[in-house]
Amino acid sequence: MQRVRDLIIGFTKNHPLVLFYSVLAVVGFFYFYHIILFSPPQSIHRWRQADCLSITLNYYQHGMNLIKPELHLMISDNMNSGYAACEAPLLYYFVALLYKIFGPHEYVYRMVNVLILFIGLGALFRISYRLLQNFVAAAFVPLLVFVSPVMAYYGNNFLTDSTALALVFIGWWQYFRYIDKGNYKLFAIAILLFTLAGLLKVTMLINLAALGCLGIVWHLRIRILRDHRQLFPGAMASFLPMMMCFAVIAAWYLYAIYYNRLHHTSAFLTTVTPWWAVSKEFRKEITPMIMSNFPVYYSIFIRYFLLASLLVCIVFFRHIPKYLGILTALLPAGGVVYISLFYTQFVYHDYYLIVLFSAIAFLVLAALLAIKHKYPGVFGSGIFALSLIVILVFNVIHARKEMHRRYFGSKRETPVFESLFTIRPYLKSIGIKPEDRVITMPDNTYSYTLYLMNQPGYRIWKIDSTTPGWIRAMIDCGARYLVVNDTTYLNKPELRDFTENLVGHYQEVKIFCLSSCALNDSLMKK
Repeated sequence: MQRVRDLIIGFTKNHPLVLFYSVLAVVGFFYFYHIILFSPPQSIHRWRQADCLSITLNYYQHGMNLIKPELHLMISDNMNSGYAACEAPLLYYFVALLYKIFGPHEYVYRMVNVLILFIGLGALFRISYRLLQNFVAAAFVPLLVFVSPVMAYYGNNFLTDSTALALVFIGWWQYFRYIDKGNYKLFAIAILLFTLAGLLKVTMLINLAALGCLGIVWHLRIRILRDHRQLFPGAMASFLPMMMCFAVIAAWYLYAIYYNRLHHTSAFLTTVTPWWAVSKEFRKEITPMIMSNFPVYYSIFIRYFLLASLLVCIVFFRHIPKYLGILTALLPAGGVVYISLFYTQFVYHDYYLIVLFSAIAFLVLAALLAIKHKYPGVFGSGIFALSLIVILVFNVIHARKEMHRRYFGSKRETPVFESLFTIRPYLKSIGIKPEDRVITMPDNTYSYTLYLMNQPGYRIWKIDSTTPGWIRAMIDCGARYLVVNDTTYLNKPELRDFTENLVGHYQEVKIFCLSSCALNDSLMKK
């Protein structure tokens, strides 16, 4: 028994990163990643998932022009194109390149996001292990990020948020390596990674802003950092790359705004939505809605744990390395500014929390380091390690329950459109060409059902007196087929003129040709 214990301890000391990745893999398996990896986009925020996949697939199919992202939804240029831009489409472009090699499969995209996230969490583990020199405590920091239901869900998904966060963690690891080695190349790589993260998600610039503020404190030789001699290179070498980073990111977003205006589209949000821009009555309405989302961020136990970590950092601040203490203060401060600027987005967009995980990680790391220095006996005890493990296990179970609800239970968004998951070969068999524009209903997203069919076109969510006019306008713009995913819609009198020519029936989906409608409309105009 003692020999086995010695082997485990020896392996943990000699190969801590391997052991950490093994734990990550087990947790991922517990989150159903092995099943979800091969699943089409679905569940919460399928709207944004489909937008990401739509841009990626359009790159793959339409020429790989990086600066001309487009959606399947013909929302731009007066309903004649899908050109629209938001964050820099670097991830979409990279995955499209992989599509050229492996084929356009969603599992390729999911796998890329999972691998990048795991590399990022591994980088955070290495930062923690460097400072704590204790495997359980060091693994606790990145695993606390991964046990959030939000992180568990979007880590194996199609949004850029988890990828950008992973790049942030890798960037911080390069910066800590720079502190150790003084090699300017590592500092430059850190800035490059922060730049890539900011291009994928501009709000990730909170991290670079925190680093810049730390640099100002250090270069001004403010007393609190006098004992640290190599946190940054010279002033020019420190701040010029940071300024270039901000300039590159600003240039892309200015281009995205110009691109959207050029194509007359408002498909993506390219501005802030601060709390002070809405009425007091509306704030009173949405604030409880935001508060109700807390369980999908973390269990109540973890929320109390984070509060306790904050108190530990405040009380034992002098036991934390000063540069880490400043970063621990700056990142939450940046988070407060971020929440204020995007307040209304937190009502329905749980993935907006992902930006704050770097602040959470540094807060917990600083608290553990303070305990290590103030109470080394407690920190090194088996009871303390067991307590951290119990916290993680409890919250892995919490996240697993949320994952089950989202993919297999009550939170799986309806209608699911399962018939469309496999409809592409059938559309081809009945003569519908890849360039043929379709009208799909019902669909309250931009590109979800259009992406699943891989057809450009338009979508309608609800039927009212204006629907016939909209359909005729879409026909004038080139729509050739009407795809109805809910047969109850066929009872609507507003659709009677457009559902006479049935050309296809696939599971729950009915497809109608609209060419005769366009002909009849032109005859009526004469």
